Amino acid sequence: TRLIKGVSFDLELITYVLTEHFAYNTPFTRIVEKLSHMGLNMNEKTLGVIVHKIISYIRKEMKDVWEATIKKTHNWMIDETSGLVGVKTDEGVRKYLKRYFWGIKANVQKLVWFIYEHGSRGLKAIRQFLDNFIGFFTTDGYVVYKVYDDDELHPDQHRSACLTHIRRKFVESLEENHSLSMWFIDEIGRLFGIEHDCKKAGLTADQVL
Repeated sequence: TRLIKGVSFDLELITYVLTEHFAYNTPFTRIVEKLSHMGLNMNEKTLGVIVHKIISYIRKEMKDVWEATIKKTHNWMIDETSGLVGVKTDEGVRKYLKRYFWGIKANVQKLVWFIYEHGSRGLKAIRQFLDNFIGFFTTDGYVVYKVYDDDELHPDQHRSACLTHIRRKFVESLEENHSLSMWFIDEIGRLFGIEHDCKKAGLTADQVL
């Protein structure tokens, strides 16, 4: 009996392929070559289809578990990024176009949840998660998050700014005012250093504070 419909791989081979590709960034061309040495011959396109089926299966089976787990924590880091996605145009032509993904990271659970809502970067895509969230979430300065700065409308959601994104702005302003920009960069670096030392020492959140 096959573990996943349309996939002839057993659990060991599924684990191997996913680890190679997603943990070690091994391209499909190299994985296909490695599989051939194991006596399993297929082309890169076939492997891509199989991996897509595996990911779709895992996401479907684990969706409720992942969402429930990530919602248990009260501290999120959220960001959005773009990538090329294969889509069909109105004319029925398949093209790779720029679309957006969202990522929610719960550091305590060491879990990341990715959201794709037809490639949208609008508030509606992330709101379904944030409106039911209670706690603190860290973001960049993207304007859609600012609706949660209103304490009366959103008393349970508390947004904080991402220091990495803030630091980037000071790096970009080095030519304009080098000494002042470097002061902020150094101070943020000190905070990152403290954070690193706390993690290395295994301190709890209360101990850090």
